[in-house]
Amino acid sequence: MRLIRDESDFCLEDLLGTLRSVEPEIWYSGDRSLILPRTLGDLDSPEIIKDFREKIRALAELKEMLDIGSITQEDYSRKKKEVLYRI
Repeated sequence: MRLIRDESDFCLEDLLGTLRSVEPEIWYSGDRSLILPRTLGDLDSPEIIKDFREKIRALAELKEMLDIGSITQEDYSRKKKEVLYRI
């Protein structure tokens, strides 16, 4: 079952699954509100969807870089905060 899918093939379920697999601690913390749209109505805004996708993509890239040793844990933590708090 797909939660929300539109003509641009945006699927909230896929993005949330990516977020949970890349950063499970974010999903269960207050930081989740820094990524998720504030209301379901915000999902109608292309700008908010773009920002949502970009943050998840950036977190996934950072996690991959950490996993392969391209960045240190300290770099990862710093860059993760930059992504989360980007407005």
